[in-house]
Amino acid sequence: MKTIKKNELLPSHYTEVGEPSYQGKGNHNVLELEEIAENYKELVHQLRLREQAILNKFSISIVV
Repeated sequence: MKTIKKNELLPSHYTEVGEPSYQGKGNHNVLELEEIAENYKELVHQLRLREQAILNKFSISIVV
């Protein structure tokens, strides 16, 4: 069984992000909403990098 350390899934220049949190009762201004959206974009980007690292590590190809 192959194993992967969590720190091997992202390039070293990345700082791992977690899922953005939504605070309050929904009364956010545009700047706050943009920040939440940008944080989600970064999270999705990092998840894609992790997925690719796992596929590469285990020599998996996805064919359509």
